[in-house]
Order: sequence, then C-alpha cells, then structure tokens
Amino acid sequence: MPANTPEAPINIFISYPDDDKKIAGQIKDGLELLGFTCFLAHENITAGKWLEQIDHALEKCDVFLVLLTDAAKKSAWVHQECGAVHLRNVKMKQFRKHYPSIIPLKNEYDPQGCMAVYQAHKLRFGFWGGLTFDKKDIFELSKKFVDEIKEKNKARKYALELLMHASAHQAELILDFALWTSVPFDDAKFILKCAGKNKRMAQSNDVYHSLASIYNHEPFKPGFDQDVEITGYWKQYQKAVKKRQAEEARRAQIQSAAMMALIDKASENLDRQQKGLSENASNPENNSENGNEQSKSPT
Repeated sequence: MPANTPEAPINIFISYPDDDKKIAGQIKDGLELLGFTCFLAHENITAGKWLEQIDHALEKCDVFLVLLTDAAKKSAWVHQECGAVHLRNVKMKQFRKHYPSIIPLKNEYDPQGCMAVYQAHKLRFGFWGGLTFDKKDIFELSKKFVDEIKEKNKARKYALELLMHASAHQAELILDFALWTSVPFDDAKFILKCAGKNKRMAQSNDVYHSLASIYNHEPFKPGFDQDVEITGYWKQYQKAVKKRQAEEARRAQIQSAAMMALIDKASENLDRQQKGLSENASNPENNSENGNEQSKSPT
C-alpha cells in the first residue's frame, strides 16, 4: 500500500435515467479502475429507505456526474438530483466549505437549467453506434474533476492501491494518471515494488515506458541505486519484460515461418498448374485425343 493512504475515498454520484443504465455502468466501471467510489442507484441502493440512501449519497459526494441524454430530459429524478446538488453547491460556496465538482456529461445538446453554469464533458459515440466511455475518457474526465476538487494526492494514493493486482490495461491507466499528478519518491518506490511482484505489468510496453521514466527520473535515481530492495524489484521486472519479449519474438518467428511455408506451397501449386497447361498446349496429340473423345461422347 502506498505511504499515508487517506481513509476517506473520493465519492462520485452518477445521475442517469433508467434508459441509460448501460453507459452509466460503463462510466462507473471505468472510474473504479482508478480507485474512485461510484454510486449508481440501481446497483447501490439496498432494501429499505431508498430515498434516504440517495439523499445520503448526494450529501457526501465529492463529484456529481449527470448524463444529459434525450432520456434524461424526460426524467424527473435526474432533474431533482441536479437541483439538489446545485443548491448544495451554492450554499457550500457561500460558507467557503468543501463543495462537489459538478460535471454534466453531454452527447448532443448542451446543459440546460441549473446545469448550464457548469462546464460539460462531451461523451463520444462508438464505432458501432451508442455512447462509449474508454481509457481516454476515463483519464480526461478524472483529471478534470480531480483538478476541481484539488485532490491530486488523494486520488493518486487510491489509484496506486490497485496497482499490485492490476491487469496490464489497468496498470497503464493508473501509471498515466499517477504521472499526471506528479509522483513523490515514496510512491515511486511503491510503484517499482508492484512492478517486481505483479507479473501482468510486464505484459505492456506502455507500462514499461512509464516505469522506465520513473526509475530513471534524475532526482530519484541516487535513492533507487542505494536501495537494494528497489533495484532488486526493478531487475526482476526487467527480467519478466525480456522473457515476454523473447516469447513474442519466438511466436512471431513461428508465424513468419508458417506464412512462408504457405506461400511456398501456393507457389509450387501455381508452378505445377502452369507447367501442366504448357505441356498440353505444346502436345498436339493430347489435344487431338481430347477432341476425338469429345466427338465420341453420346449426345
């Protein structure tokens, strides 16, 4: 675990209409890859006083995201949640207290009503249609609200907590985000420790480039060189990377050899066919015999 991890996570409330459960779930899953805690009504409400649970989640949220879609225009609940969090924001600013970052997520139309005063983040349509929320969206949206609530250190700590067991894809995202926040020495040591222990981090070239930039960072390098444990983890990680690269090179060689064998086989077949056609064309007896056989065939 990174040093001095704060106790309270960064809480995100996602407001959405029922028709947009799918994209809301994608947003939640994406943001949770960086350690944020997200509230979705259809997933997080338990049996009991559901309205109070929503009010409590709105009250404690650090970030409020609202999906502005055609379905949201017709949703009374979305309008109520937007009004409630906007009113809270206005009151908090008056007393100079901590107030949430409010970000409308738009696709085709700009925020309206009380949401019009907040800068929106535009969602994109995927290749096959429908809204999409990928690595780029996760990174850009996270940077936006973390900057607004001024919690770079806290966000980095929670993201790094997931690094030890992260997949290669998740590690890419976590390291990009951590480097954006500026990584202190103790967190850099933790990152390299994870790299030595989590073998999946050796499966990505993007992860390798991020780690190399951390390990070779000039202010950190003397400290790393004097730390036997950290240099050991780095060597262990590099060994895993070289093993992966050697395996990829071996597979590429096998595939290349198989492809060349197919090309050679196809070339041999083509030569054989061309040779047969040439022989038939240069042998008149074969041609006359073929003609006689055709004339004798029953009509």
